[in-house]
Amino acid sequence: MSKMLVFLSLILVFEPGFAQGDKKVLVELFTSQGCSSCPSADMLLKEIVELGDDKVVVLSYHVDYWNRLGWKDPFSITESTQRQYAYAQIFRNTTVYTPQAVVNGEVEFVGSDSYKMNTSISDAKKSSKLETLKIEANREGREVLVSVDIQNGAETTILLVQREAKTQVNRGENGGRTLNHVNVVRSVSEIDIENSNSTKIQIPKDVKGDLAIVAFQENNAGKLLSLGEVDLQ
Repeated sequence: MSKMLVFLSLILVFEPGFAQGDKKVLVELFTSQGCSSCPSADMLLKEIVELGDDKVVVLSYHVDYWNRLGWKDPFSITESTQRQYAYAQIFRNTTVYTPQAVVNGEVEFVGSDSYKMNTSISDAKKSSKLETLKIEANREGREVLVSVDIQNGAETTILLVQREAKTQVNRGENGGRTLNHVNVVRSVSEIDIENSNSTKIQIPKDVKGDLAIVAFQENNAGKLLSLGEVDLQ
């Protein structure tokens, strides 16, 4: 673990402001196995997970626009790219890039910048307004029934997350490397709030290992309102 992260982990424990309330912080990383700059960001995300702070939820979105450049990322999904483009509109960026990190939907930066990552999380923990979203997830085989506490007609997104993943990359910019990832978003669903507070999701056959459900709610402008996660048994 880097000295910076050790130092900041002590801040997370002892700074008085961090102990207040039950607010959450969401860290979203947009990455790709085809991007040579991304493994360092992936490792930084792993270090954040290893700090074990249950107030901080991290997500690894593998985008698909790198797939045409020599290596198809097996974890890439169109929904990851769509979310990144939605952020590009919010931040008024003219393009998208990897690795990109977004904290609480309010600040974006290069995802491998450890100083910016940790200061952004520190700032977000002091000012976050994200309520804890209650989630129930009942699994039967490869089907999961997810129910959430929907408030004020918020748009609700459900993510199937793979806690750990490893790939031997054979081609592209990372050819010959073994890459490790944490909290990989494997599927994205939405709840039709006009008819129900729940939805059923299927676990794809290639999704293995420890899994979790992460859910968040946003208003019509894309502002995050609440966030929660639960491990699947």
